Amino acid sequence: MSTQLIPLEIIAFLSKELPQFNSHTELDTLFLSAGIASDSIPNENREKKVQRKLSNINDSCSEPIQKLEILLNEATKPVTGNDVSFGYLKTREEKKKTFKENIETELNKHGFAYINGKILPSKSLSPASITLSDLIKNRNVESINREFDRAIKNLNTNPLDAISSACNILESILKVYILEKGLELPNTQILKELWKVVKEDFKFGLSKLGQDDLQKINSGITSIIDGIASIRTHESSAHGGGPESYIPEVRQARLVVNAAHSLAVYILETWEAQDSLSQSPERLIIG
Repeated sequence: MSTQLIPLEIIAFLSKELPQFNSHTELDTLFLSAGIASDSIPNENREKKVQRKLSNINDSCSEPIQKLEILLNEATKPVTGNDVSFGYLKTREEKKKTFKENIETELNKHGFAYINGKILPSKSLSPASITLSDLIKNRNVESINREFDRAIKNLNTNPLDAISSACNILESILKVYILEKGLELPNTQILKELWKVVKEDFKFGLSKLGQDDLQKINSGITSIIDGIASIRTHESSAHGGGPESYIPEVRQARLVVNAAHSLAVYILETWEAQDSLSQSPERLIIG
């Protein structure tokens, strides 16, 4: 990987995206984090600056991709309370989040995967190299979406397996959240019990939404979790071929998979929001 250059398409992409939420000084700081000295050219705009510096990395550095990796890790750091020099905190936070999602997509287009702060050649990654746990820890929503897409593809041929796959993904997200947050895993690590731990940590009561609205949302999510867990239990019985086994219709399986998918994205986005807000001196938990 030491001889791999930054693709020109990535340079063009970053030249347009990084100036959206970084001033000249902040761009200099980003490149300085990767060991690229700050400099200035009269009347050079921010887009040209990014393009020039990235091109120089390709020309003069022995490991351009490693430099890019450091740069992206710095650029995607959560916004802090003091990080408001170029736009309002919330706007900057949203731009950084969008940027992270977009650069992951762009790198994928050109043969790379951005996983846990590492840029890796996609072709060298076996299924065992990028685990579901890795995707969850990195809050890689796009890749999680693809996992659910695989479950959807099984609906017509095997609705039971589709339900099982979707529930496994949701359970994995809850379990990784609990472990990453240093919370105590429940004695019985099933969907309902895992959700109880995560729900408590989300602190639904501390939000701008009204208490009644939050309670309804909270109750609704818990009911959905209970329903998915119950269907999952029946699904396991059906695989065993018992006398009362039940094979769900495709439309019913699709409802379960889509519900699990929506909850998975919600949990990942809430996790991301909490991590960002924890960096702010005025923390507000959003349930």
